Amino acid sequence: RGHHDETPLYSIRGARIETLTAAGLSQPAGLILHEGKLVVSDHATGRIHVFALDGSSLGSADTGLGPNAIMGINVAPNGKLVLADAGQGRILEASIGR
Repeated sequence: RGHHDETPLYSIRGARIETLTAAGLSQPAGLILHEGKLVVSDHATGRIHVFALDGSSLGSADTGLGPNAIMGINVAPNGKLVLADAGQGRILEASIGR
């Protein structure tokens, strides 16, 4: 279920849907698959979570943006993480730790 009651996703033809994790997430607001890891932003907390593909947590980081700010994430061509900050109406770029 999306933050703004978007249309729920029930199926994609030819795809298998399975739950990987929900640990530590309140309002997931963006996700990417980056270098074999699932990276998820949490709108409710302002944190970025990283998971292995088996659903185990690899860690998280506080963006310092606070609750209700992050609306989505992506990876830019330069390899940096890009965050949509709805709290201040801006796009931010951050380094992804190794």
